[in-house]
Amino acid sequence: RPEKAPDNSWICPVCGEKRDGMFCPKDGTKRPAAAPEAPAFWFCPNCGTKNTDMFCQNCGTKKA
Repeated sequence: RPEKAPDNSWICPVCGEKRDGMFCPKDGTKRPAAAPEAPAFWFCPNCGTKNTDMFCQNCGTKKA
């Protein structure tokens, strides 16, 4: 019966095998850094502009 792969597994870009540690034991490749999460966006209640920062890029309204 195969074991369930841990949730923190990654695919080594050199050998292509699934790994779960910080380094690939086959070729020593370091685990790649996690991709940054996409910023959450919000719509300005004043003008309707889609934003990702704390203030609206169009009218300057602060994110609620």
